[in-house]
Amino acid sequence: MPGVRFVPESQVHVTLHFFAAISPDERALVEEAAALGASQVRPYKMGLSGVGVFPDARRARVVWLGIAQGAEETARLAALVAKGLLARGLPVEEREFRPHVTLARLRERHHGVPEALSIGRAMEVPAFDVDRLVLFQSRLLPTGPVHTEIASFPLGA
Repeated sequence: MPGVRFVPESQVHVTLHFFAAISPDERALVEEAAALGASQVRPYKMGLSGVGVFPDARRARVVWLGIAQGAEETARLAALVAKGLLARGLPVEEREFRPHVTLARLRERHHGVPEALSIGRAMEVPAFDVDRLVLFQSRLLPTGPVHTEIASFPLGA
């Protein structure tokens, strides 16, 4: 579809917190906060359903899939990590956390958005296990962002 850049399956993830850039010292603090937050949440199941857009249907730039099962656990994990980040003097987003998986980015206004939203409301992904929190490094390339795992923290450890 012209003007639509889909996220490759291997790059699909839920973003709990985003940092534009961090120093090696800050990375160590982020890892501490992530490990502590992950240790306080037991592994859980996540199920995805329902397509939506950010910021709204008229100005859609991001197409996302909602978290139906596991949203509460995901929000708790994000809050615990944010608490750990703040305790270490690191910034967190002031916007309310809205758990979702980004499916695509729109470069321009797309006339198919209302139809896609109508069709996507019934979309479901069967529940799967969430057993770790991953710290990714993102690199923005002309073909889109590439996320590389740099650390992993087991839930409930």
